[in-house]
Parts: sequence; C-alpha cells; structure tokens
Amino acid sequence: MSSIKLKDGEYAIRTFDGRVLAFPFVVKPGLGEIIVPPPPKPVYALPKAFQPEPFSVTLMEPERDLYQISDLVNDGGRLVAWVVAPQRWVVRFVPEQDAYLVQSEDLGSAWTAPPVDKFEPVGSSLSPFHGTDRRNPLTQRSSCSGSPNS
Repeated sequence: MSSIKLKDGEYAIRTFDGRVLAFPFVVKPGLGEIIVPPPPKPVYALPKAFQPEPFSVTLMEPERDLYQISDLVNDGGRLVAWVVAPQRWVVRFVPEQDAYLVQSEDLGSAWTAPPVDKFEPVGSSLSPFHGTDRRNPLTQRSSCSGSPNS
C-alpha cells in the first residue's frame, strides 16, 4: 500500500464523520478546568463544535509508515494519553476514502470511533481494517487542520 507521508507537526485529528478527537473536561465554578478523569486520559470523538486537541505527529520509520502520535497508547482496547513509554502507530493514507488510517505497530488493530450517539472513548479495534469500515477515525486530508511546526 502506497502512502502519503505526514510532515512532523501538530494536527487536529477528526473521525471520518467529522467529530474531533479531544479530551472532555468539566468546569466547576471557582475551581477552573478540571480534566476528567486524570491521567491516563481517554481520547473521545467529540462533536464538531468542540475545539480539537493538537496532537504531535512524528515520523519514526518512513519505510514502515511508523509514527509516534503525542503520548497516545492503546490501554486495553481504548485510546488514552498516558505518559509512559510512547507507542508507535502506522499511519497510512487510504485513497478510496481520502483519509488516513491509524493502526497499531503490529497492524493488529486500528483506531475506532464509537457511534455518533454514544459518549464513549475512542477505541483500538482488534478487527483488521478492510478499507470500508467507516468507524475508524480517519483524518480527512481536506479537513486536517494545523500545520507542521517546520
């Protein structure tokens, strides 16, 4: 599979249906913003109206399309930000969907967005991707905001 490489930098990541990947928060009067829950922080696919989280994307091994994406790791099937040994992700362009697919380094799972009507964290599905499953949060090239810091 040929792939269009991403430049190192910060990106807003969106699901195929346009939801933004971010961390939910609760504002309590007098206390300021409180991140819920504390680390590890689950990543959610939030409605378009929310501000997307900037995720730092760094190419590690070009020949394998292997990237590190901020401090995102698969924690038992859910995608979380956790300051541990960083996980590396295979990020490949899927021309048929004009989007990027994010898979685990061993290609055994892919990021999977929950249904639009469910408030659940983004998962890491163990089922292989066949190019037609629109649950996978693929970053659409046309709506990928942010630019590399280079």
